[in-house]
Amino acid sequence: MRSQSHYHSLSNNQNYICREYDRYGKLVNNDPSPVKYSSMFLFDIPEGNYIEVVAYQRDLSVPIRHVTVSSENFDGYLDGTFETNNKSDHIQGNVARIYKNDNYNAVIFSRHRKIPCIFCVPNVELYHKEKMRELFKQFQKYYNKAQIPQDVMQIIQKLILPHTYD
Repeated sequence: MRSQSHYHSLSNNQNYICREYDRYGKLVNNDPSPVKYSSMFLFDIPEGNYIEVVAYQRDLSVPIRHVTVSSENFDGYLDGTFETNNKSDHIQGNVARIYKNDNYNAVIFSRHRKIPCIFCVPNVELYHKEKMRELFKQFQKYYNKAQIPQDVMQIIQKLILPHTYD
């Protein structure tokens, strides 16, 4: 099992714990495997399940900075400002839940003018197949240059390749 500290944001001074639950609230996966893309963690989960994201301060010696927690509808593109104030019923303090087919399927932790940390459960049917092909080509270039480990590339292939053809 991996250490859950791989979910973190230096700019927000936060670590995150992610867990997957089924529609009845039963824990399914204590440490689900996302695809990391830029500042986003993309999860592929079955319909009805949800990801719960818990944020906590990374370095207690650093003064707490205000971090905005907001929800967003991710359809393949996110507004570049990330300064949204969308609050769904799924955000309670430093805990957020994201669902695949909800109005808000992404949660954004951000500080003004800093790189946000985004957790998303995209509905892959909303992706344009050509964009998925382009995304896969970018990952393939990084893999060919040995910038992505083989095990990570296998996860990327599993999540992206089935959605690049008709």
